[in-house]
Amino acid sequence: MASEQPQQPEFVLVGGESTGEAMPSETEKLAEILQRLDAIDKNFNDRLDGLNESRENEKEGDRSCCLELAAKGQDSNSDVNHTVQISDITKRLDVLESRLDQMKEDHAEDFKSLHDEITDIQDYGGEYKDCMTKIEQAMAAIEARQNASEKNALARILNSRYMARYESLEPLVSLKNQPIWKFPSSLERLDSMTVDDVNLVLQALGQPHQGDITKARRRLALLAGCIAIAY
Repeated sequence: MASEQPQQPEFVLVGGESTGEAMPSETEKLAEILQRLDAIDKNFNDRLDGLNESRENEKEGDRSCCLELAAKGQDSNSDVNHTVQISDITKRLDVLESRLDQMKEDHAEDFKSLHDEITDIQDYGGEYKDCMTKIEQAMAAIEARQNASEKNALARILNSRYMARYESLEPLVSLKNQPIWKFPSSLERLDSMTVDDVNLVLQALGQPHQGDITKARRRLALLAGCIAIAY
């Protein structure tokens, strides 16, 4: 049995040419995803704390403003002072409203940035999941082929003894470790199979045949392990 060749590393391609930089392994990709998620979580909490602190500062400013205005109202009873106070209140309210609007815009950008980062992580995680699915499928195909090889090796041993043409053949399985439709039950049944039926069985064994029916039948008999007969 040939020894397995070591897997060659894949390299990052830019413009169809290799940069010489090795592609990260699946473990490295997963570690990078977890690291980015931790950074996003910390960034989100820091920004949320900043927002709460800003709101508390605004509340404290509002209280100071109200107390100052109340003190002014007690010190003056004239219409002129009332007019000044109303004007001052209006200006301060405009300033507060402007600052609140600015805060909304600033934090809207922050949350949009966080959303974009999370979306990128989700996309990256989806690519990682797809890659792992393909690896699992490839491993399942390899396992199925190994099991099929073991079953067929045993079947060929059983079919290698000298037997009458009417005796039952031990059936082979496909490369996917599945029963083969129309596999001949005996050499006598093989004699009556059409070239299309024979080739269908050969294809399931990974040995398609293009030729006359006699050669196709002989090829299938040999693949089944029937070497003790002169077909």
